[in-house]
Amino acid sequence: MAGNYLTLHTNDRVVVTTSRGNQEKWFDTEKNLWYKADGGCFEALAEAVSSEVLRNFTNAARLPGISVANYWVGTAEVHGLKRVVSVSENFKREDESLITANTILKNSLGTGYLEEFNRRTSLKERIRLLVDAMGEATGMQNMGEYLTTLFEIDALFLNQDRHLNNIALIRDKFGYKPCPIFDCGDSFLLDFALYSPEIESRAYLTKAQCLPFKSRFTQTVHTAQALYGKQLEVNIDRASIDTILDKYLCYYPKQFHFLLKERIETVLMEQQKKLFEK
Repeated sequence: MAGNYLTLHTNDRVVVTTSRGNQEKWFDTEKNLWYKADGGCFEALAEAVSSEVLRNFTNAARLPGISVANYWVGTAEVHGLKRVVSVSENFKREDESLITANTILKNSLGTGYLEEFNRRTSLKERIRLLVDAMGEATGMQNMGEYLTTLFEIDALFLNQDRHLNNIALIRDKFGYKPCPIFDCGDSFLLDFALYSPEIESRAYLTKAQCLPFKSRFTQTVHTAQALYGKQLEVNIDRASIDTILDKYLCYYPKQFHFLLKERIETVLMEQQKKLFEK
């Protein structure tokens, strides 16, 4: 089901608040785990791979105040059928609330916040507005560095679903803090209906666009880094990627294994080379 988009600048979708689709999701109170059904675009695989890469082959979890949500692939009975699911630990305590950027912007700038973005004619100005509005509304320090980290992570994975409800903070009685990195399910160009496996993966690398500004990944990363500095460090090789994939490809039909492996390897190695190698 297509998402609803908000148009903020001329006829381009500049800021996006919703995803392209919805996966069935439920919470197991006894195990304190979230489950999300694979929607047919290998989202569970993307979540698990991105989580492992961030925790083991980047400095993301060592950056000030930032942690990474732990995802893995499993199976569950959904409506009487065995389904592949994404499984993740619940990272929110009972006394905490998850507050999205969409909510923060509405509360801080009012319902006219769309017009505020519409007045900004450059990506630099829109990123700065997002950072300043969220920082002022929450009092959280280093908002620019946090959002830059998100943009860098999305560029590494080509995660195309970082809409304003997938940018979030955790609030408790003491204030706000960064939400653990979550929801990278629309990564690695694994929607084969949009990114045909008959076309070489490298051909799609420069065509993919990121949210929430509907801009190019490289442009977004470089613009944010120019404002707030480089944050993410990445060091991964093909052997390490293969080790991760060996744990999860068994959940999918064998005819997809080569395609999935080639697509994920290409995205990670090429994006690392382009954006993170010195």
